[in-house]
Amino acid sequence: MAQRADGSLIQFIRNWRGQSFVSESNDRGSTWSTPKPSGVFSALAPTYITRMPKSSDLLMIWNPTWNPDIGIVGLRAVLACAISKDGGKTWGLPKALESNPELWSEYPGVTFDGDHALVHYRVFPKDRKRCDLVQARVPVSWFYDNTQG
Repeated sequence: MAQRADGSLIQFIRNWRGQSFVSESNDRGSTWSTPKPSGVFSALAPTYITRMPKSSDLLMIWNPTWNPDIGIVGLRAVLACAISKDGGKTWGLPKALESNPELWSEYPGVTFDGDHALVHYRVFPKDRKRCDLVQARVPVSWFYDNTQG
């Protein structure tokens, strides 16, 4: 869930239908719109969303692991990010934060520190015999390198 520049709230909800659903609130979270498909294909995994510092842009980090021919694929091998410049209606081209096919990458979070983002998420091998926490210090400008507009 994130607060937009206009004060409204937006949340992306995971589900088994192959994409996140989105819901909005204009009254500080007292009531919410009926969730609807967001158009962002994703695994059955949480989507992280936050507002970029000193900006109205939104940052989304999620697992885009979906194949419509075979249904949801449980492997969360790709952790992607994208920027929205219109309050979450549309998203720029995604970039991979993590794409090692031997690892599951999931449950991201971000803390901003000046012109950098401290991105953290957990990773573990497919056999799930251990779990590690990864933290990366990423320049905020990196998220914009291939976005549209």
